[in-house]
Amino acid sequence: MAERLGIPRGTVGWWRHEDRERRGETYVAPTDCPIRTGRQFDLPAYAYLLGLYLGDGHIISVPKRYEYPRYFFTNTSDDIRRLCTDTMTRVGVRWTVLARGGDPFNVSVARKESVALMDAHIGPKHWR
Repeated sequence: MAERLGIPRGTVGWWRHEDRERRGETYVAPTDCPIRTGRQFDLPAYAYLLGLYLGDGHIISVPKRYEYPRYFFTNTSDDIRRLCTDTMTRVGVRWTVLARGGDPFNVSVARKESVALMDAHIGPKHWR
């Protein structure tokens, strides 16, 4: 519904909460988790999947899209990376360096406010 209306899912959730409250209904959380329902399941496979989901800290039980916009800049040249990070610092973008295998080639911008600044300065990564 949120996607169809072009509004945040949280807004629709709040409307539904308010509507239930007005009607005196109590919210019942979904019980699609096998541990909560007592259903038989493959525990090692469940643990593996749970680990994958928890890798980004977000579990969702409905088919709505999870977005975490962020920017990455990768370059093996220290000078080029420094040009990028110095510029981002000047315009107020907070960034971090992500090292892979000990090599600090990746610059990450993930804070919401900083992603918004990047969008403002270079244009959004995604268009709807």
